[in-house]
Amino acid sequence: MRKAKDIQKPGRAALSGGVIVLAALLAGCSSDGTTPASTGSSRSLSEIFSSKPASYAQAATSTKTDTTEFDPDNCPPVDIRQGASTFSVNTAAKNPADSQLRYQGSFAQTARSCSRSGPTMTIKLGVQGRIILGPGGGPGQVDVPIRFALVEEGVQPKTVWTKFYRVPVVIGEGQPSISFTHIEDDLTVPMPSKDTLEAYVLYVGFDPMGLSQKPKAPPPRSARPKVNG
Repeated sequence: MRKAKDIQKPGRAALSGGVIVLAALLAGCSSDGTTPASTGSSRSLSEIFSSKPASYAQAATSTKTDTTEFDPDNCPPVDIRQGASTFSVNTAAKNPADSQLRYQGSFAQTARSCSRSGPTMTIKLGVQGRIILGPGGGPGQVDVPIRFALVEEGVQPKTVWTKFYRVPVVIGEGQPSISFTHIEDDLTVPMPSKDTLEAYVLYVGFDPMGLSQKPKAPPPRSARPKVNG
């Protein structure tokens, strides 16, 4: 049984304030995969993951689905992708030497939990971080580019699942920095074998290239046949 890496704390990424948390993120989860976070007036990532509303307990006793909680050591560990722990945006300038830092983002901590329902494994994955304004920054909305991935590590690593998220963060007038939180609780994959599960790793990272990718357009509708009147 492996030692899970639940909380990642890169250098210069410690949280120093409240965390913006939407009420919709306060849903309960199964096995707890967090460690205590820094104290503050707002709920931390570990508190969100460990909370289980009364409705959760009622639903658990009233349903007959075969849902099994995971031991935290069996849930895939979380790691921050190498080279993707920070991202920065500079002001536009003809001479790169004249550009200034607008803002820089970094991660503070991550958490995950797993549950099993029949042949399916569901993973809840969350991340907290902070955006810091630079000399060229100012108030307004910042789109934080985040990518989650589930990878089967080995001689030839295999990506089981990956998805890009554009997380909007609004920086107010006079704010030097702001925290962000993003949680996904519907990462569902087929339940792997024990050996395969041991090789699974959850990766999080910044993916600035994802911001330049346009969403795929829906397929064109087929033309309706003409009716001769």
